Amino acid sequence: MKDNFFQFNSQQLEGKIKTFITDNTTKINERLEKKMNAAIDIVYRTARTRRAMTGKGKDRTSIVGSQFGVPVQSGNLQTSIKKEVIKKGSTFIGRVYQDGSAAVYGKRIEYGFFGKDSLGRLYHQPPRPFMRPALNMNIEKIHNLFRSK
Repeated sequence: MKDNFFQFNSQQLEGKIKTFITDNTTKINERLEKKMNAAIDIVYRTARTRRAMTGKGKDRTSIVGSQFGVPVQSGNLQTSIKKEVIKKGSTFIGRVYQDGSAAVYGKRIEYGFFGKDSLGRLYHQPPRPFMRPALNMNIEKIHNLFRSK
């Protein structure tokens, strides 16, 4: 009789432990997803910030010494910056990226371009990074965000 009583209580306890773990895992995942979205949003907003510009019309260009921000002339490059958070299993992957199909010149702005293009035009275009600085200048904020409770 005592063995049956113990077995019943063990099964009950096991069920409660499984419920506790499931409930807390769900809460932890929700909290992590919320923090990942907040971290991605910080980088996203910084990357989409307008870079200081100089000149007018076709001569308008971004100031090379600007610390961060996207150079904006038409707004295509700025609106091509996207964000997403993906959950794969128990891992969250946050991504801020520049949609190359919307503004094919994004890499040229970020990394610069020196030499002839496919049409034979000669370029000496210094880099005006906007994606990497957006992450680099916010890395401490992101670390602090994930360290906080």
